[in-house]
Amino acid sequence: LPLPLAINSTAVRKDGIPALSNPSCVSLDHPEASWVSDTTRVVGVEVAGTPLAIPLNILWWHEVVNVSLGGRHVAVTYCPLTGSSLVFDRRPIGGNELRVSGLLYDNNLIMFDRSTDESLWGQMLGQAICGPARGRTLPLLSSLETSFERWKTLHPETQVASLDTGHERDYGENPYEDYWRLDAPPLFEEVLTDKRLNPKELVLAVPAPSVGAGAGGDRGGHAIPFDALAADGRQVVVTASGDTDIAVFWDGPSRTAAAYVPVPETWPVTATRPVGFLTFDATDEGYVDRETGTMWDLEGRAVSGPGEGARLRRHTRSFVAFWFAWSVMRPDLEVWSADGA
Repeated sequence: LPLPLAINSTAVRKDGIPALSNPSCVSLDHPEASWVSDTTRVVGVEVAGTPLAIPLNILWWHEVVNVSLGGRHVAVTYCPLTGSSLVFDRRPIGGNELRVSGLLYDNNLIMFDRSTDESLWGQMLGQAICGPARGRTLPLLSSLETSFERWKTLHPETQVASLDTGHERDYGENPYEDYWRLDAPPLFEEVLTDKRLNPKELVLAVPAPSVGAGAGGDRGGHAIPFDALAADGRQVVVTASGDTDIAVFWDGPSRTAAAYVPVPETWPVTATRPVGFLTFDATDEGYVDRETGTMWDLEGRAVSGPGEGARLRRHTRSFVAFWFAWSVMRPDLEVWSADGA
């Protein structure tokens, strides 16, 4: 394992926070979808053409939602203590569910797989830290933490989790509101050594890979603070991951960020494929590349122009979390700023 972080116990017992198993999900025109407002934060994921949104209101109380989506077993996970949402493919563990252990890796969610030979998995690591699977990683699936309004615009055919979870919870109440204050300390670190940003500031980290490193073994890279980005519009940030340029697409109104390798993963056979990295400008409609004039959306999909139908590849280990959590997991991240400082 890359870092000797502590495994912390809490007052929560194993399964004391109940993960969900294939909860009721409904289409946008269903009456049970009306509880989700446009401003509600959701974790959106699309698998094999099947999109789904899980509101954070549900993830505050359950942290792990196991679903079958597009014929695949996935786990939508969220750690309220580190502000990190990740979606995992459960096929490498035989489709077994991930559930909440009640333990924390430093402050981050530790899950266990519901198999006969259980292992413990660190959420931000994406890696088993104890048990027979120790050292193994789970594949990450592309997801967006965004507003429900933005997700619906990207995926008007999406389904959304309903309130029919089988549990009695006040899904309108955020139990972490005080904890999420920008200057509030983490649960297990009252004194933080890295004070470049406020502890609870959300950042998108773009880690640089290390040869032979596991999911948690990256070193270097950049942390892009949300508060340093355009509040009201779109923006493109170019940073680096090792020797590779990375394009970060930002949407201010929905406070959504996603990092891409700016080389098309797919390209229509009827159009001339661009050579080398693409460069992008943010517009009112999306993100247009200078090389071909193709328009791209927040999910790295080419929606109009010569490359329509193409896709960009997401940076596999880039996701959003609180600054303190990233600074502990990746202590040598550089903080990006608009003036280059």
